[in-house]
Amino acid sequence: MHHHRVLLVLISSVLCFSCGVHAVQQEETSSDATSNQVVIEVKGGDRIHGKLVSEDDSAVVVVSPILGTMTLPREQIDSINYDDAAAKKAAEEREAARKKAAAEAAAATAPKSPWSGTVNLGYTYSNATSVTSALNLGGSITKKTELETFNLNAKYFYAYDNGAVTDNDVVANISDTWYVTKDSPWNYFVQGAYQWDQFQDWEQRFSPYGGVGYALYRLDDLTWNLKFGGGGTWEYTGDRGFDTQFLFETNVDWTIDELQSLTASVRFAPEVSDFANYLLTVSTNYKLRIGTKSPFSLNLSVLDIYDPKATGDSSTNDLKVVVSLGYDF
Repeated sequence: MHHHRVLLVLISSVLCFSCGVHAVQQEETSSDATSNQVVIEVKGGDRIHGKLVSEDDSAVVVVSPILGTMTLPREQIDSINYDDAAAKKAAEEREAARKKAAAEAAAATAPKSPWSGTVNLGYTYSNATSVTSALNLGGSITKKTELETFNLNAKYFYAYDNGAVTDNDVVANISDTWYVTKDSPWNYFVQGAYQWDQFQDWEQRFSPYGGVGYALYRLDDLTWNLKFGGGGTWEYTGDRGFDTQFLFETNVDWTIDELQSLTASVRFAPEVSDFANYLLTVSTNYKLRIGTKSPFSLNLSVLDIYDPKATGDSSTNDLKVVVSLGYDF
């Protein structure tokens, strides 16, 4: 009898423990079923009721009491309705994050426009012993592809000193360069320069050129091109009707780092019949961006045009040094 009592006690204990575990499992299952129950609407209008097992950017796994475990690709799902508010909020946050990541990925893979531009403004004012002021405006548009580099830029200079205008002129340049192949250093070009100056005898001057070029460097961050060609310079008034000229030019476009860049060019255009008569143009621009993601920059530009053939009131050397604020677009 004693052994029978011990056996009954052990059996009762095991049964009680099993019942307790079963009750806990039922409670957990009931809780999970309540919190993870979803209604999935798939494309075509069908609805699937079941328990959500997992979900990610590519698929949703759900257990249906009728169809069993199912893995549904995201592109086949129109919507997911959650019974539990916390689960619904978490799913909405996941969906928002997924859409944001997809948009960023699409933006990263979208082809970048070959066009870019910048505008510059510089102004100085002084009212000490005399009133002086200087204004300069500038802008450029650039197109750059594997086979072509196009640039159009213009600058306006105005200066006022002690009641009189001392500078009032416009300088503009246009150039288009085509490479033979995307990996070839050889290229050909057409370009032109225009200048209007209130204080020069010639008033307006236009210089068209064309020829061939060879790129000493043609890298993502550095381009150094040599040009040789011909053309001429025409003056509206002045000693030049149209002077036929050779053209020797070099251009450098250097992206130093994320914040700094430098462009420079030297153009020597001597008259074909007399190398002592020439136009020498030196141009440089150093740009310092105000932050890696900012469109604003500080620019230091130097432009020097030397003309030994200048006569009368025209100056042989026209030097301009400008500090300006730039905006890229």
